[in-house]
Amino acid sequence: MKPLRMLGWLALAGALSSCDRARESNTCSVQYRVTGTARRAAVKYRLPQGTIEERTVSLPFTTARCWFHIPSPASIEARNMGASGDLRVEILVAGQPDPLVFGSHGIGSYTTNAYGIVRANCDVGVR
Repeated sequence: MKPLRMLGWLALAGALSSCDRARESNTCSVQYRVTGTARRAAVKYRLPQGTIEERTVSLPFTTARCWFHIPSPASIEARNMGASGDLRVEILVAGQPDPLVFGSHGIGSYTTNAYGIVRANCDVGVR
């Protein structure tokens, strides 16, 4: 294979996140979900490599399945972008014998501003 083409393939492989890679033996799959009667939410969630993804989403919202090493922290936070409605955030850990759901549900305001914030976190692979 030509050196330039090989470098291109290596760059592409390095750019793939842990959400795109095949499952390894010491991992659990994780998906984040935001639901509720709110229309839109500002969402922050932890990726397998430890970085935080931030985006504004319409509800319902579910991420692609990502593979987290065991043990690893997983967390999600959602802020209601409207003046009304409720939010529920969930972390779905499917690599366990039974899928586990960790969640937080909030109606109205949980902060000093007019927007409700809900959070959930867990240690992937730790019971």
